[in-house]
Amino acid sequence: MNRRLPNAFRVRGSLRMSSRTHERARRLVARDFYRRISRLLCLLVFLPTLGAAAQPTPSEVVRSSVEGLRLAVLRDEAAIAQDPTRVIPLIRKYVIPHVDTEVFAKLILGRHWQAASESQRITFILAFA
Repeated sequence: MNRRLPNAFRVRGSLRMSSRTHERARRLVARDFYRRISRLLCLLVFLPTLGAAAQPTPSEVVRSSVEGLRLAVLRDEAAIAQDPTRVIPLIRKYVIPHVDTEVFAKLILGRHWQAASESQRITFILAFA
C-alpha cells in the first residue's frame, strides 16, 4: 500500500496543500464564482424579456377590444337602436384605452398642431377621449 497521495492529502506534520495545488483550487473557486456571476448577469439581462412575452401583440389587442365592443353592442342592441348615443360609453370603454389620442390629434390637425396653444391642444385631445 505504498501509493502516492495527491499533494492535497499528503501529510507533513499537518494537512497542507502545495502551492501548485493551492493555485488550482483558487482557480476552481474563481471559475465557479465567475460562472455564477455570468449566470446572474444573464438572468438579469433576459428576465425583462420574459415579461414581454406575456404581453399581447397589437393584433390581439385590436381583436379583443373589437370583440368586447361587438358583444356589448349585441347585448344592448335594442337600447342602442332607440338611442345611438349609448354607443359612446362603450367606445370609451373598449376602444379609447388602446388608442393614442395625442398622435391622432396631431395627424388630424396636421400643420395647425404647431400653431395651436397648449390649452387648445388639450381641449382637442379631450374631445376624442
